[in-house]
Amino acid sequence: MDFSKIKDAEVLDLSRMNLDSLPYHISSCGKLKKIDLSGNRRIKVNDTFKKLAKLPQLETLIVDYCNLYFLPSVINEFKHLKVLSVEGNGISWLPPTFKNLPLEELNLAKNNIDSLNIGFYSLLKLRSLNFSQNPGVARDYNMDILASFPLLNILILQHSKAISKDVGNLKALTHLDLSGSDIKILPQEVSKLSRLKSIDIHDCAQLDVSVCLEYLTSQKYLNEIHFGHSHFSVIPYNISKLKSLKTMHIYNSILGRLPSSFKDLRVTTVHFHHCSFTQQEELFAELNRSNKQAIVESEKEKPFAYDNTFNALVLSHISVQALQDYLLLTSKVYVSLKRNVKKNTFSFTIEPQYGYNEKQMQFWGDKVKAYPELKEYKGIRWNYTGTTTLEDIDNIYILSEKDDLQKMKKKSNVNLYVLNLQDIIISANKKEDSYIMSFSRGFDTLHLKVLPEHSISDPKKLQNWHKSRYDNYLAERVKREQKWLLLDEKYVLSYRKYEEQLEEYRKQLNTKFYHEFEK
Repeated sequence: MDFSKIKDAEVLDLSRMNLDSLPYHISSCGKLKKIDLSGNRRIKVNDTFKKLAKLPQLETLIVDYCNLYFLPSVINEFKHLKVLSVEGNGISWLPPTFKNLPLEELNLAKNNIDSLNIGFYSLLKLRSLNFSQNPGVARDYNMDILASFPLLNILILQHSKAISKDVGNLKALTHLDLSGSDIKILPQEVSKLSRLKSIDIHDCAQLDVSVCLEYLTSQKYLNEIHFGHSHFSVIPYNISKLKSLKTMHIYNSILGRLPSSFKDLRVTTVHFHHCSFTQQEELFAELNRSNKQAIVESEKEKPFAYDNTFNALVLSHISVQALQDYLLLTSKVYVSLKRNVKKNTFSFTIEPQYGYNEKQMQFWGDKVKAYPELKEYKGIRWNYTGTTTLEDIDNIYILSEKDDLQKMKKKSNVNLYVLNLQDIIISANKKEDSYIMSFSRGFDTLHLKVLPEHSISDPKKLQNWHKSRYDNYLAERVKREQKWLLLDEKYVLSYRKYEEQLEEYRKQLNTKFYHEFEK
């Protein structure tokens, strides 16, 4: 291909072209924003990603079904990458440099990922994630990580064998896709997804749709639902409990009459996908009387299907012991908050919960302590010295993962209030006699001017008390940062060795496979 003729192109489709490498001159396509390399199973991973990293405006990269087995650490050089799709590549680990990407959409479907590692904590712009058919779908700690993403609106978990109940902690979620899943019951915690607008449970043959609907009755914004499967024949009567429902999609079903409650639904449009009808005239007459539009969609031409045989090869002899994933779970800090409703002031104590998931820390030999510097201030009551307003309460609530905001505004005491934070910083206030305590989570940071409450009255003793604790705090903080940097360094080195092993293994497989194919 002559790349000089397409140097101004913004979109390039090179899918299924049996490429083993990209030409060097691809770097001349300086305006390229999207490239699709799907289905090129012999492509050289490191060489390809190094060339792609030189494209200054690349925002979308699709490398589905390329038998990658790993993502190279050079991916951190993709400074403008917003959309990444690596479906069906047998990937087990994500590189530690993954955290530097400004991703908004990520497709990890049909891989071998068991745990989302430390790099995921920094993908704070992520809005859409497809994690379908990965062993980590049922892991609670993966859902805990995703719960910390303030902008994650779309989660796709298709064809899952189990769903973690902690999916209910993803408060920002508006669209949930569980279609094709082999689950018998929807986690009741889904009812906690207060912003949910759309849910897809079609082709979940073992799922009781009626029970699912009961879990969804509390959803104020749910306006779209997808359900139905080959053995589905009766629309549940309690569908009418979904008061905000506007659009309904029914799939692969053999339907008779509509339930009598159907006329009470506010649904304006019903989509029938590949359905058949035992009483077709009566059903559509009833829809017409209810002023509901019916759209019948016949089966469309099936898209290109990739052969997964080669992708299913087991990498049993590759040593991954050097790549133990040190999944650092965000430590929780318990805050006991006291509020004087009349004076509109509040004070609080912080109680750090130390440690991470020890099972993920075996390789490093010890348990990394979370916020050890805060132990100097453990149990101390902090008085807020700024002008306290209800806005401060709102800000604290944004950083929290529990409790009800309205109840919190009315209560004088809120015990065991949980802040699931990535960082807490305590610093001396240079302008006045107080501390600045900063709570950060994602893009949200709350700065409070505070003073510790204690019984010391002598000025010199009081000064020494402050100095000793603040000095210890700074020393411990420096130690923590150094230890984390060291862990990152070791992880990157281990991952690069892992890359080299897999790259060599891919060459052997490709050579063997295509020699046999030619015969």
